[in-house]
Amino acid sequence: MWDKGRVRHLLFFNGCLFAAAVAVAVYMVLLYGLDFPFRCSFSAASHLYCPGCGFTRAVRALLSFDILASLAAHPFALLGIGVIGYYEVALFRAARGRGRVRAWPAVSFAVGLLCFFVLRNLLLILFGIDFLGDFGQEWGIFAG
Repeated sequence: MWDKGRVRHLLFFNGCLFAAAVAVAVYMVLLYGLDFPFRCSFSAASHLYCPGCGFTRAVRALLSFDILASLAAHPFALLGIGVIGYYEVALFRAARGRGRVRAWPAVSFAVGLLCFFVLRNLLLILFGIDFLGDFGQEWGIFAG
């Protein structure tokens, strides 16, 4: 009944999720618990948002069950949970021999994240719209 190859895929996926969760937990303890100074090297060099800028704030807001603050910081944090949920269910069903794992959710997530990255930086550069407020001084934008 169980496909051994697909069970290995399911276990590998869950192992990677666990490792990522531990890395995020350590990072958040360093950043918020111990006030470890960290700034994204892409953002520090370019004064633009990287594709992941705001993700930590979004995850922190999700852990506090503040969905609106999470969406404001980075909407793809919530979407990422949906994509992970899809793959959990799809891998489990495939391991049982009852379905396939499709690539379109991950591809759609990556393309959407790239579009969000470009749009957010265009809004910052062209119109002075800084949703997170990190680059107001660099671009001459001051919160009123």
